[in-house]
Amino acid sequence: MTGERSRLVVVHHRAAATPETVALVELVRALVADGGVEVEVLLFEGGPLADELAGLAPTTVVADLDTRSGAALVETLLFKLRLRAAGYRRRSHRLGLDRWAPGDSVYLHTVLGVQVLRYLPERAGGGPQVVCRVAEDAHPLRHPLAAPDLGLLLRRVDRFLPVTSAGRDELLEDHALAPGRVWKVPELFVPPDDRLPDRGPERARLRAELGVATDAVVVGSFGGESDAPDLGVLLWSMLTHRARGRPVELLYGVGETEAGFWMEHDLRETGLAEGTHAIAEDAPLGTVLELCDVLVLLTRLDDHPFAYLERAAAGVPVLCFEGNSLAPLARLGDPGNVVPYLDVAAVAEQVAHLLEGDSSLAARRDAMAAAVASVHGPAPFAGHLLDAVRAPTTGAAGEERP
Repeated sequence: MTGERSRLVVVHHRAAATPETVALVELVRALVADGGVEVEVLLFEGGPLADELAGLAPTTVVADLDTRSGAALVETLLFKLRLRAAGYRRRSHRLGLDRWAPGDSVYLHTVLGVQVLRYLPERAGGGPQVVCRVAEDAHPLRHPLAAPDLGLLLRRVDRFLPVTSAGRDELLEDHALAPGRVWKVPELFVPPDDRLPDRGPERARLRAELGVATDAVVVGSFGGESDAPDLGVLLWSMLTHRARGRPVELLYGVGETEAGFWMEHDLRETGLAEGTHAIAEDAPLGTVLELCDVLVLLTRLDDHPFAYLERAAAGVPVLCFEGNSLAPLARLGDPGNVVPYLDVAAVAEQVAHLLEGDSSLAARRDAMAAAVASVHGPAPFAGHLLDAVRAPTTGAAGEERP
């Protein structure tokens, strides 16, 4: 610890070139720039972004530690002798996880960081406060963790930061956590850049495979498997009368389901199939969404908010019904992007409005990207994280951060 600043250890499983790790790098940059804490990074594995993290803050890569050192051999022997408590203490010392002062904390960027909790002293024994982000999923704690790891996570983490309503509800209802331990926060995201693999060739291949015209303005209409397909047909019928003078094409995705069958049937039987393209169930969602200039969710379901946030961060307008948990994101670009439930005419009117004028979409993209950064960028998330490690674990049930 340096001066009066507390220590914050940021834990992530690997420094792979993924959107999640790029966002973590920018979060560390924002925390360092804030200057309120002494930041350290602990990675289980390295990767192409490890050096960038090391340039921002002291970084330890567990996989790179000398496994043949005297300390490591003693640890291995202790574990083989089933003296696990002693083994964890020795390894904790080697990782620098045994020295804590009041106010120090640990941040798990994903629940996969649970393993580090085995090396931390309990709070009653002078251990650090632990905060854990819970990323999106229908059941974010149910799938990736074995039962012992889940139990350790629920017992040792002081405050969880779920980024979706599903994550918040699972923590409060399924696991009956105390309300003050759960803060729903906006997801952390930064726009894609050259640190990520170039998806341009994959995007061009998919566009050619679907037969989407190179000069077309593409509207993506997506719903759940149980949603009525006639909403998408109705939207396309209305758009063909409103978006005159612009080449507009429709991508729709409902998978190889009954809904998909009937949507394809209805488009064909009503003579509206031209300019529409069905998305296969196994098509990569991120690449599909990159083809779209406007995204429409005609559904109450929103199982993939991260994918839509990615496009919104790049400035793509997102439209949805009232009641969809993506409504706050959609409103960032334009209040008109959120329409009354099942009011497909209002959706069509707003899409046509977005397509008016050659510069309209470009101007709205810039405004949307700036608005998303103001809510979901690294600086706002760093603020929520620092509040979480400093605040007592009390508060309203499932409290949402502003």
